[in-house]
Amino acid sequence: MIFTQAIAAAILCALGTEASPIALPTVATGPGSLKMFGRRSPGQQELYKRSDGTVNFDFLHAEASAVQKKFLPKTIKPMVIPLSALLNAPILSSIRKRSTGNVALTDDVQGSTDVEYTGPVSIGTPYQVLPVDFDTGSSDLWVPVKSITGSPGYLHTASSSTYKNTGAAFSIQLLTAVNQRYGSGDVQGTIATDAVSLAGLIVPTQYFGAVTTESSQFNGDPAAGILGLAFSSIAATGKPTVIENLIAAGKLTSKLFAFHLTRGQTSGSELSIGAVDAAHYSGSITYTPVTSQTYWEVSAGAVVGGKAAGSTFPAAIDTGTTLIYVPSAVAQSIYAQIPGASIDTTDSGNGVTYYKYPCSSTTVVAMSFAGSSKSYSINAQDFNLGGYSSTLCVGGIIGMNIQDTNGQSQSLSVAATHRKTSGLTFRFCPLDFGIIGDEFLKSWYSVYNYAAPSTGKPAVGFAANK
Repeated sequence: MIFTQAIAAAILCALGTEASPIALPTVATGPGSLKMFGRRSPGQQELYKRSDGTVNFDFLHAEASAVQKKFLPKTIKPMVIPLSALLNAPILSSIRKRSTGNVALTDDVQGSTDVEYTGPVSIGTPYQVLPVDFDTGSSDLWVPVKSITGSPGYLHTASSSTYKNTGAAFSIQLLTAVNQRYGSGDVQGTIATDAVSLAGLIVPTQYFGAVTTESSQFNGDPAAGILGLAFSSIAATGKPTVIENLIAAGKLTSKLFAFHLTRGQTSGSELSIGAVDAAHYSGSITYTPVTSQTYWEVSAGAVVGGKAAGSTFPAAIDTGTTLIYVPSAVAQSIYAQIPGASIDTTDSGNGVTYYKYPCSSTTVVAMSFAGSSKSYSINAQDFNLGGYSSTLCVGGIIGMNIQDTNGQSQSLSVAATHRKTSGLTFRFCPLDFGIIGDEFLKSWYSVYNYAAPSTGKPAVGFAANK
């Protein structure tokens, strides 16, 4: 019996997403498979494109499975610091010492693949510096607090005078549909608090996951942990994120952070906090409104050869995902507008659809977003996942049916559709959610603004990367 993520999502939706945990298939951890924080496979010698230029479907299958699990429906909690309070929080006075900060990110380049972008966070008193993965697709900060095989470091809690352990359990389960918040890999520990400094911006008491156990999928990863940057409504700790705490304390000049991601170079990527960095983008920043304060979720669409392809769909802008995943019907429309493209029936399956297209194609594939008439092209190098044959390549937009974490559907403009039969109510949740990852973000400077210009509400902005 093949138990797909789509079936799991449908069952959870029908039961209100608060059902008992549902076990999903394991993800292989051998050569070519993922070792993910809900994202990528650091340490693999060959990623989605092999050294000879051909596509590695073992990697693609594993990543798709991990992405499916990362974006399973979650328990959404009220934000401890309500959004209204964040929007009304004071901005930092110019007379204070620190109001903005930049975190230099390291791109783990393996072959032609940009695997993962990591950077330093300081925790404890005195501070201890650990490398973390900055992820807009999750909301928790977690790091190891003991030596773990394969981890690049851990927080020495006995050396921090401000560390406090709450004793409450912290657990991210590999195969638990209700509790799942990342892709592949278990982490377990307790919830703790300590001082956290990010680019010199200080949160005196930050809740985080003090991890004591990790599954082997994390061995060899360049990041010791994750710093989640989505909204705290989906945080496993149930506490505000680092950025939300900085905003609430009035420590930022502007209530935003931004990413500049490079392509194929170890240095040069950057996370900016409290202000945008004009040195990394050209033109103006165009904003699209956030439709759900869970992920940085927006209404997106696809454009192929200058023409819209398929319907619009809700999508998470996710620095923690390598590729681009769209609803299956949208993927079909995209490749129908690329001359010579066709479905890869051999490798598609289990809710995931791959397409092949002529390697010589010059058709421009782009994304569009609500509130803007612009289209945002995907770099042809990033779109090409590798050779399928001597003349065909595999496309970097993958079809996948995923339910939005809160059951919302932009295309239907309602949380779900209800039908009453014989006194019973059946709930049908559309599987029309997308994830837009680094394949797109390497071309576009992205800004995550809690109070965007003109609206004063959360929005994601884009401008051309320099």
